[in-house]
Amino acid sequence: MELLQLQLTDDKLRTLGHRAVELRQMSPGGQQVSALGCQVDRGSANSGQVSKKAVKHNATLAEALSGGPLAGHFYAAQVSIPNSLPELEESSSLAGELAEAWQNGTRGSLDASPYLYYHGGGGEPGPSLYLHYDAADNLVQVLDGMKDFWLYDPFQAAQLLYGSNREHGNASPINVESPTVFEDYPYFRFAVPRRCRVRAGQWLYVPLYWWHAVRSGPGRTVSLAHFAHSTKKKKGIFEKFLCGYSVKSARFDCGTG
Repeated sequence: MELLQLQLTDDKLRTLGHRAVELRQMSPGGQQVSALGCQVDRGSANSGQVSKKAVKHNATLAEALSGGPLAGHFYAAQVSIPNSLPELEESSSLAGELAEAWQNGTRGSLDASPYLYYHGGGGEPGPSLYLHYDAADNLVQVLDGMKDFWLYDPFQAAQLLYGSNREHGNASPINVESPTVFEDYPYFRFAVPRRCRVRAGQWLYVPLYWWHAVRSGPGRTVSLAHFAHSTKKKKGIFEKFLCGYSVKSARFDCGTG
């Protein structure tokens, strides 16, 4: 299968630098080692963290690009290409056999998809997106740099949620890189992650309701997220098990997040 080879250089993105985008603030921090044994170079487990409640800032794309005044401090995350960067819509959409397979395995792409995720490399380590799930299928395409993923299947909510998703939405309060995570959230020591590193030119399928945390970089990282509505059968199977699911530390209510 021939896959889409898209180049989104800074020079190309600067031609769209006037476009307005929403950025998310990255947190600073000092040097530590995570409880999972992962080295976080030139920063801490909290450095670069982008929480669900992160400060959001409306700016131009140019301000977020490498060398811009907000680079290294704000993350261009989940920027809808159709809505914010329509000039890239045709070249960034799935094509050929991949598009056909994705269409056949889902109920079609979200109207605002694909989404751009961009970090220019300043303020290393790169941004770390909070642990969360999406109620849609996601095909991640890394165009430049690399991304580290922590993936947890939907049935590990007891170890991950700590409260109700009515309280946290589609997010978990757990920072998987924190050196005190097992002290702060004792059940998390029983969670079993699937770890993977996705490099430029590689793709990753993240099914709906799968929990995932993502650390980008270090260095320039550019990726696209191709979201699609899951089939009713697949969504129904997950929700039949998950809806109303309740244990000591967690409760999962559908129609939330």
